[in-house]
Amino acid sequence: MAPVPGKSVRDAFFRRQTEGSNVWICKCGTIRKLRGTSYSNVVSHVRSNHPKGYQVLVDEFSAKSTSENNSTKPKSSIVTQYANVFLYRRKTTHICGWIEFVVGGLQPFSVVENLTFRKLSQFDPITRKTLANIWKRLRQALKSK
Repeated sequence: MAPVPGKSVRDAFFRRQTEGSNVWICKCGTIRKLRGTSYSNVVSHVRSNHPKGYQVLVDEFSAKSTSENNSTKPKSSIVTQYANVFLYRRKTTHICGWIEFVVGGLQPFSVVENLTFRKLSQFDPITRKTLANIWKRLRQALKSK
């Protein structure tokens, strides 16, 4: 992977909490403090929680480095187009996957605790109690709209 400047990663995924503050908020809601010009905190967060969004930036910077334009600022249209698609946390993606499988497939909530099934699943393990609580809150949120 070609390195992407930390400031560009920050600008693509984070917004400042208040003007002049060193507290930054990711589009997924994670809060990070930045000190000086060190961006390792935000880059680490984006690489681990938004790997596809980070890959979009890497691809863009790789393409720019081979082109005549050596600007280090990413095209906002590319970031805007792809970043929102890939900003969901891995945990959220897996919970949504479980809900889609269990509720959409009319499966019992206990299927998520079946060890054989867990081995075959691409999702992180979850308990039936946790899944039921999330589903209950999701239903309540949908009913209130």
